[in-house]
Amino acid sequence: EQSTGNWWLYLWSTPIGYWPQSIFNGGLLTNGADTLSWGGEIYDSSGTGGFHTLTQMGSGHFSHEGYKKACYVRNIFYTGPDGK
Repeated sequence: EQSTGNWWLYLWSTPIGYWPQSIFNGGLLTNGADTLSWGGEIYDSSGTGGFHTLTQMGSGHFSHEGYKKACYVRNIFYTGPDGK
């Protein structure tokens, strides 16, 4: 939102993510971005030794179902054009 500086992530017309302006602390993303890429990893703890699998991402569960049902995000970071 340009009026507030808050960031919203939409999937088609449905908002699925929100980041308040306050977390950007006046950094590079405070005023916007041209491109945003998102990725992830798959971890299988059921006997493959923790190796990646051919499984698609997602469990089919929603976050309101509780811990170990839906995904979560950690160690997220921003890499600028200079790689830093």
